Amino acid sequence: MKILYLYQHFVLPEKSGITRTFEFARRLVAMGHEIHLIASDEDLNNRHSKPYIQIVNGIHIHLLPIPYHNSMGFFKRILAFMKYIWGAIRCGGHLDYDLVYASSPPLTTTLAAIFLARKKRVPLVLEVRDLWPDLPIAFRVLRDPFSIMLTKAIERLAYDSSAHVIALSPGIKRAITARGVKSENISVIPNSCDIQSFNLCKDIKPSFPEIIDKEDLMVLYTGTLGIANGVSYICSLAKQTIHSHPHIKFVVVGDGKEKSLILNLAAQYQVLGNNFFLLDPVSKNEIPIFYHRASLILNTLINKKELWNASPNKFFDALAAGRPIAINFRGWLADLILEKQIGLVLDPLDSEKAALQIVEALSLPFWVENRGRSALKLGTSHFDREFLAQQLNEILNKVGGGVDRNRNISVAEKMG
Repeated sequence: MKILYLYQHFVLPEKSGITRTFEFARRLVAMGHEIHLIASDEDLNNRHSKPYIQIVNGIHIHLLPIPYHNSMGFFKRILAFMKYIWGAIRCGGHLDYDLVYASSPPLTTTLAAIFLARKKRVPLVLEVRDLWPDLPIAFRVLRDPFSIMLTKAIERLAYDSSAHVIALSPGIKRAITARGVKSENISVIPNSCDIQSFNLCKDIKPSFPEIIDKEDLMVLYTGTLGIANGVSYICSLAKQTIHSHPHIKFVVVGDGKEKSLILNLAAQYQVLGNNFFLLDPVSKNEIPIFYHRASLILNTLINKKELWNASPNKFFDALAAGRPIAINFRGWLADLILEKQIGLVLDPLDSEKAALQIVEALSLPFWVENRGRSALKLGTSHFDREFLAQQLNEILNKVGGGVDRNRNISVAEKMG
């Protein structure tokens, strides 16, 4: 089957970022599909002035020269989203395909996906990574009634135009079902574990000159330093432990809008360069090396209930690496941590209490090893990328194979 795959923020493993799209796309190619993926080349120093094509692992990657970074202001982001819609429509209009698979956010991607699916009279499968516009509304990025009404209308149109919806967490599925989409037309395929990739890096020793000693315990955070991520919380943890447990080192690897704020706060707390370190982003290929050195993986979010449905990569990377994980929010991942005993659910507001939770856990004999073993077991049994890619393949084949090319009718519609 020929699949047109739309995702604006696509990255290859050689770069820093989320590689879910690449990992699923290359597996779909191996299963016999022809994949044409339309994405933005988001390098701020991009020298390309026109769209261009790369073929990687059999994926035809159509790159649009649209720079983007999460430190951009609201209007620059909106402009980048609008450019992608137009670029994707122009690019996709020249391609032949049997199905459109689109991933959101941004929600605007769905507009290009709907147009292209209707143009060729093929089905649309929509992947929902985060609930939009719920999150922009919760963060007051969208405030005026017209913008809220418009984005909700786009969301409604996207669901109504989709033959099937892929949700990244059970909570996202419940929310979409509450909006009137039939439960049987929604599947949960969360972020997943690249067990094989992490195993390949298991014996590689990372080098942290003048940062981490051999006997130090490393607590690691990797990823975006945005408003929603609340990484300043980690500065507070470092502040609470710097005098009592200086051998516990908090290492943050990433970049984002709040980087300067975090550096300033860490300096103010006198932990920067002592037991708190902020390193530049590394490629996805290098991430496993850091994880295997860590004693505990941190995943932080600010205290907003709207974020609890998240399916963050770092959680599943911790499972793949066989490392315990600590989060400071509730929801389905907190339930998993407590049920499977794979880490800690930290107090979201009291950093002193949270720091004590970490200190006590890391002080227990074999706690890291036992929780890590349970984490790897969970990742292997429930979240292995190979298994989830096969689930996705089955859904796409069912939807794509159940289409009358003269009319855009899904399998579910034909069955009544």
